[in-house]
Amino acid sequence: MKKFAVIVAGGSGLRAGGDMPKQFQKLLGIPMLWWSVRAFRAEDPATNIVVVVHRDYLHSFDELVLSALPDDERLLVNLVEGGADRLASVSAGLRECLRLCEMDCEPDRVDRGEEFAIYVAVHDAARPMLTPDLIRRGWEAVRETGGAVPVVPVVDSLREVVDAKSRSVDRARFRAVQTPQVFDLRQLYSAYSDIPDSVRPGLTDDASVAEMAGIGITLFPGCQANMKVTGPQDFALAETLLKCQNS
Repeated sequence: MKKFAVIVAGGSGLRAGGDMPKQFQKLLGIPMLWWSVRAFRAEDPATNIVVVVHRDYLHSFDELVLSALPDDERLLVNLVEGGADRLASVSAGLRECLRLCEMDCEPDRVDRGEEFAIYVAVHDAARPMLTPDLIRRGWEAVRETGGAVPVVPVVDSLREVVDAKSRSVDRARFRAVQTPQVFDLRQLYSAYSDIPDSVRPGLTDDASVAEMAGIGITLFPGCQANMKVTGPQDFALAETLLKCQNS
């Protein structure tokens, strides 16, 4: 099995506070996006890692990220320029994975069983509490249908709003979706290549794109600690969780 990871860090906004996008801000002295790189490397050093960043930060990546790391942390990653939105950024990352695959994989062996399967895990850099164990569960689950998504139970009560009215819904029927979402690399790239413009706004994650293309989705247990850092208040919580994970 050949493994690729696309870490999406293409945002350019400052909604999370600070003077730079959140993916470059430090958590326990390490730039946020690098915690995800660490997790994939810890799970399997052979995984090919592609980091997608906004074009405004492409040439300052070394200064913003690598220069903040100890020498032994400056691991090799493949850096690519993101697009106008998340879908375009993921597509750019997948295209880079295929380029690397063509350089390193043997095409005539790709369809000859699980041993030569090629999978990609797409992960949002804003989820720095990623663990090797969660990644491992994704690699195992994707073998079932070609697509695998980590989910956690919804703990809050839910209400559905329709035409300014609301009604209670059974939260047991719902799951909150996380990343990394794992897929057959070629199938996911094909799905991204065929997205009609009319449906792009409604596709909020990779599973949505894959499902539209007919790729089966297997759900596997996520982790409540695998939260998404969104606002300024999330940084302190993220650091506390990382301290617990690494103690």
